[in-house]
Amino acid sequence: MIFEIKSSIEIFKQAYDLIILLGFVILIVTGILILTFQDYIYISVTGIFLRISKITEINLLEFIFALFSFLIVIALYTLSLIILTVATKEYRADRIYPSVFIKNITSSFPEVYKIFIIWFLIQFNLSVLWYVNAWDPMILSIIFFLISYIFLFIPYAIVIEEVDFDRAIRKLYIFRKELAIYPIMYSAIGLIINLILIFIFGLVFPLDIVRIIMLIINIFIIVPFLVILGANLYFNKFSLSIRKI
Repeated sequence: MIFEIKSSIEIFKQAYDLIILLGFVILIVTGILILTFQDYIYISVTGIFLRISKITEINLLEFIFALFSFLIVIALYTLSLIILTVATKEYRADRIYPSVFIKNITSSFPEVYKIFIIWFLIQFNLSVLWYVNAWDPMILSIIFFLISYIFLFIPYAIVIEEVDFDRAIRKLYIFRKELAIYPIMYSAIGLIINLILIFIFGLVFPLDIVRIIMLIINIFIIVPFLVILGANLYFNKFSLSIRKI
């Protein structure tokens, strides 16, 4: 785990110019989304979320524009994840071929984008269902965690092994024992980083300011680092499993 963290930091530093560029694009689109639909979206200390209670108040034109904006944000995040994953793959393989790099990005994008669209729809529909029935939100949080646990390595499998969704699922099933603990470790690291920063900034700034600061830090630092870390975890464990075979 120490190796993965160190190599993730190294890749993060090498790719930071690209991370900054992607971050600014995501921040601009996210800012437009928040400003345009401030009644329907709120900023949490870990990201932006829909106000499910307000969904019924939105008109058709606003809904279409909001959906289009969300699709753009998801597409940008998908592109960022693929680029950083391919960069990690090239770094770990000690080779960089620009033509292969670009081909890997373009071939992986449709499948990975599909994964995130599916995940978004699952979250949205479950959230609406829970709100309508006034069920315990803690149960929903547990369900989201379990689904995230299953979904986490699917994009990495698609990009690193250059396979489609179905084959990625099969490969994850084959290596389920080797990869079982990694989603928990990944989540724990992300949670610890966020909690430490929230605590530090909370001592100095009011909550509304902390939310904005954390949104910016997540876009430019935490999320890109975690994407690279996830790629390192998958790539490392998979290569170890191959050697055992």
